Amino acid sequence: MGEWRRILANPRRLALLIALPLISVLMYVVGRMDNIQLESWGKMVEDSSFQRQIVEQYKGMDTQEALADLTQRNTMLGDVSMWTRGWALEGASKEDIIAMLTEYPSVAELIDDTTAFRTEIRKYTKVYDLLIQQMEYLQEYPVYLEKIQQQALQQSQTTVFGNHDSFSYRNLQETAKQFARMQGVDVVFGNNQAVESWIAFELADYLYVIGLIVIVLAFLEERKKGLWSTIRSCRYGRLKLGAIRVGIMLGMAVIYTVLVYGTNLAIAFALDGGWDDLARPLQSLMSFKTCPIQVSIGEWIGQYLLVKAASGFFIGLLLWCVLGFISNIQFSLTVLGGVLAGEYILFATLPVQSIFNPLKYFNIFSYIRTSALYTQYLNIDLLGYPVGIRALALLALPFLIALSVAGVLLIARNRYPEGNRDWLGKIAGIWSRIMDVPRRWLSIGGMEGYKTLFLEWSIVLLIALWAVSGNLTYFSYRASENGSHWYQAYLEDAQGKIDENMDGYLVMARELAGDGSDSHSAELLGAIDELEMRVVQLRQRAEEGGYEPWLMVQSDYQNVYGTEAEYIQRQNGALALILVLLCCAGLVAYERQAGVVPLLRSLKRGRRSLFLRKVIMAVLMAVAVWTIVYGTEIQVILEQYQYQTLDAPVQNLDFLRNFPIVMSVKSYMILTYALRFVMLLATAGAAIWISGRAKTMEAAYMINLGVLGVPALLFVLGIEICGWVSPVIPVAVSELLLGLCKGWASVIPWILWLVIGAAALWRSRREWIK
Repeated sequence: MGEWRRILANPRRLALLIALPLISVLMYVVGRMDNIQLESWGKMVEDSSFQRQIVEQYKGMDTQEALADLTQRNTMLGDVSMWTRGWALEGASKEDIIAMLTEYPSVAELIDDTTAFRTEIRKYTKVYDLLIQQMEYLQEYPVYLEKIQQQALQQSQTTVFGNHDSFSYRNLQETAKQFARMQGVDVVFGNNQAVESWIAFELADYLYVIGLIVIVLAFLEERKKGLWSTIRSCRYGRLKLGAIRVGIMLGMAVIYTVLVYGTNLAIAFALDGGWDDLARPLQSLMSFKTCPIQVSIGEWIGQYLLVKAASGFFIGLLLWCVLGFISNIQFSLTVLGGVLAGEYILFATLPVQSIFNPLKYFNIFSYIRTSALYTQYLNIDLLGYPVGIRALALLALPFLIALSVAGVLLIARNRYPEGNRDWLGKIAGIWSRIMDVPRRWLSIGGMEGYKTLFLEWSIVLLIALWAVSGNLTYFSYRASENGSHWYQAYLEDAQGKIDENMDGYLVMARELAGDGSDSHSAELLGAIDELEMRVVQLRQRAEEGGYEPWLMVQSDYQNVYGTEAEYIQRQNGALALILVLLCCAGLVAYERQAGVVPLLRSLKRGRRSLFLRKVIMAVLMAVAVWTIVYGTEIQVILEQYQYQTLDAPVQNLDFLRNFPIVMSVKSYMILTYALRFVMLLATAGAAIWISGRAKTMEAAYMINLGVLGVPALLFVLGIEICGWVSPVIPVAVSELLLGLCKGWASVIPWILWLVIGAAALWRSRREWIK
């Protein structure tokens, strides 16, 4: 119990161990929402309850009958939704539509509010789409199994697959054999949402591993504190202590499996139901179409949690072996990062057909992403014989655990603080001497850059940010043009400067539309009337405002810079903010941790000159983060929308009609991204000052995240009060620019945070040089 008490008595470690499962739960729930606003919680609960009700209606029905009914209902509601745009049910009156919606009174009562009407319809069609997909899968599953048998029979008779000693032939026969056992399985319709969403939540796997790393680092704490020799000299400071820690690792793997996975599963069932559907065959879930094991959903969940705990135990032991084998903690972390990076590259990039695919699946990430072992069926070539990735990984797991236990116990017993240097340590020494050659030629700025990028791991953070930048959301789909389908078509075709050419376009469009004698011609003329009214409105506004009138597709801009994209702007702003904080946290704290600040400040260029280089590195980190986040945003947006009206005054956009400065859309975009960059610079200045309060790198990260990072996350998640203590809105800036339409007071938060950043940087400089 003493070792348990020591590990959990550290407040920061305990806080992190508690925070990781809470983050997992929070992010799982956020992932279930349509967006990350707090009010979405109620909508999510309402939608989940609604889906449960629809599922209950179709339970027990014949699959074909249920599919036909769902398809008919979905088609009808889709037509009704398109009727509001003039795309379907031509000639239908409002009364006709209400009659069609007899079974949907909640939809019919909203018919006069087009937006709410479509939203309510989407509530039904979203569930119907999901259930139709599920019903089609249930119908096709027996056919899928039969095709596997037919394929094995047919292909085994061809020249390519006919050689009985080839891997291809053996793989065909093994696949057919595995799935032949599934032909008697009767897949059943039921509530799949809880389990499907649970296994799809990949972030839990990585938070789980972070928790294991925290425990392993706790085992090595005596090395960092210089107590390794003392502890090893004690009676139970070697093998017995190692055995106790093995037990702790097993206990934490089990506890964390329950906290990280069990809690999310319980929440999933609470939201979506499905407890009473766990006796169905596992293949009733679409994700397990290629899983050839005969178990129920409930049995698989139990098996999965056991495998997850065993995998976590093995991962923890393996990490402990790597970190415990190397004396130097910093070098051991570098080696661990390299091992994990190499394993992930193999796991993520090796093609299935590669001759090296055993390295892809016999991989630590196969045990991290354990669900993939069940949802993906694949046989790999081992000495010409097919071996399933699931069978390989699970059969090897007990042996890997045994080897890892033996490894950590041997290291605990035989690894001395001094003397028997490990071969990696020797390689590190040789590498360090080699690297000393170019490092000796580095200037003050060059060494500061090397320290920031490599010793403080900023390069890893930037690479990780670049890797995920392509998956970020940069615009919303909420905004759409009001008016009929034909009005939108004319608007997209005619957009541009409103001058005599626009008048000519309207005249020509009327001539081509006809005389209105038929319904189609009447619709076209009605759309042209709408467009002409819009042109007149924009001309009047431009004359009053003193700018040039342009006809523009507004939704393209609203979805990026308007209130419709507010949550996206906050989300990306928070990400950029946190990355700048982390990249700049060690600029001062690294020297404080090493205890060399007095020495550096006593040197000729150790005050003003060195601090200037630190500021330059902070600027470069802000440039890098801005380029990755917002540079990618610019690229994606221009590719998506292909704007044709960038030279138009922004006042032609309704949501910016009262913007106090007449400027083009292009200039407005430049202003937006420039202000974002300046605010990231201010954030970097604040990070430097905050890191100056910390004595260690870990403390610098924690304080920076605690003071600015956590409030930013909470604000993004919908806790609005945190907006007052976080610079997320000034970083995102679009909300403040929109506020200028109501008055100059809206820019006060931006100016305030800019002053705070500049003051923090000035104070940091004063403290360093004085």
